Amino acid sequence: MFLSSFKKVEDDDDNNVDVVDVRSSIIFFSILLRSYRHLLSFLNSSQQIFRKWNDVKRDPVQRQVIQSMIR
Repeated sequence: MFLSSFKKVEDDDDNNVDVVDVRSSIIFFSILLRSYRHLLSFLNSSQQIFRKWNDVKRDPVQRQVIQSMIR
């Protein structure tokens, strides 16, 4: 009884709505993919920075240079 109060809305141009939906989905997923690539790039660069920082911390000469810069 509750559902019978709703009327079915019919579009004259069903195909156009589908095309717009497909285009918007493609745009959305391309933006999502681009964001994912940027995130991976950022993580990769930060991983390289941390590796370099760990190498510097292990090297006694570099450690002294950094400590002298901090002081």
